[in-house]
Amino acid sequence: MTIKYPNNQYDWEISNKSELINVLESYKAKCINIYGTNAKSKIKSWFTYEVHLNIGPKNHIGLPGLVAKVKHLGRVTYLKSIDLRQKVNITLPEKGEKTTLKEYNNRLVEFMSYEVKTI
Repeated sequence: MTIKYPNNQYDWEISNKSELINVLESYKAKCINIYGTNAKSKIKSWFTYEVHLNIGPKNHIGLPGLVAKVKHLGRVTYLKSIDLRQKVNITLPEKGEKTTLKEYNNRLVEFMSYEVKTI
């Protein structure tokens, strides 16, 4: 299944604070992640303008460059290494069902709400 994520699922606040992450000058951004009805969490990310890809780990997207580091829910995920000399072609899957993130989440909630009865 291919899930289409919204391009701007987070309302990022970008600062001028920067740090070097694996040779990439990375800038700090933060937002509040709201999920469910009352749940909120803070996300801090560092992204670089040097790599013009709107991607990051764990679907942290919506920033104007590659996400090199994320702090969320007490965990840190970071870019371990990158080789900017290598050319990579990325192709999207052609087969399979396509769905939006909202549709996927609705299906997941429906699936998780099934009651399992033991005999």
